[in-house]
Amino acid sequence: MNPLPGLGVCTVAEWPALLAALDETFVTERGRSGSLAIRFPAALGQPHLADLRVVRDGAAIVSCCATRRFDWHTPAQSWRGAMIGMVWTRPGARGRGHAAQVLDFTLQALDADGVDFAVLWSSLPHFYARLGWQRHDRGVLGVSAGTTATATRVDAAFDPTLLEQLRATHEPLRVLRTADAWQARPLPAAHTRLLADETGAAYALLGEQDDTRYVYEVVGEPGCFPALWARISAGAGRVYVNDSLGSPFHRWLVTHTATRFNAQSLAHWWPLSHRGRAAHWRGWHIPWFDRI
Repeated sequence: MNPLPGLGVCTVAEWPALLAALDETFVTERGRSGSLAIRFPAALGQPHLADLRVVRDGAAIVSCCATRRFDWHTPAQSWRGAMIGMVWTRPGARGRGHAAQVLDFTLQALDADGVDFAVLWSSLPHFYARLGWQRHDRGVLGVSAGTTATATRVDAAFDPTLLEQLRATHEPLRVLRTADAWQARPLPAAHTRLLADETGAAYALLGEQDDTRYVYEVVGEPGCFPALWARISAGAGRVYVNDSLGSPFHRWLVTHTATRFNAQSLAHWWPLSHRGRAAHWRGWHIPWFDRI
């Protein structure tokens, strides 16, 4: 593949300025803190520059998008996937097709490398529909008031091996996480927490920002959900739950709590390989914690 002039990957020399521009757009301007390179070490750290593609106008980068490759596991087989995020164009260069250009360049590179499918999340569906992306989302976002109970501040240690064992037992469809991936801190949370059931049969992964909690996933035996929910909601002003339609925890919340859910419509898919096009990807859901 011979890219058009101006298309390429971010260099080490260009990285600090581009990271500063991305942080300004996606973090600072939205009243948040914490660099994207720290929040998403499996996608936006300097070792991953080969998957940060750019459009240049002369020597200046005017547009980019980041890619995080991952393995998607199903009971029958595994797939090579790629998440696309941080689609950005310099304000003075918008409206000239640069974002569409860098996305097309990225898809060509992923296809040539044998990736089965790409997925991104955006609240601009018409833009991505015009480019050929297919929108389908099984995500639901729940909102619940917290409780006045005293919060328990003892967090569990992040042991990726034990956590992956629980996920393998209870999550037949899942992103296989590396140790770096477990260190993600999705926006807008200031930090992440891991709460484990005392029996070790379940855990809750969540983020916190002041008295707001963001539940990324609750995995394990459903009998552990009541105790974990009590710890999640204790002392919180508000709790947001990111989940998948019909998951065990979603069903438990609907039945046992006053959590109000709304369907999400953010996921856009691009099957690349022949088997990717034939896959049942409309039944797939990438958790919020894994996204970029």
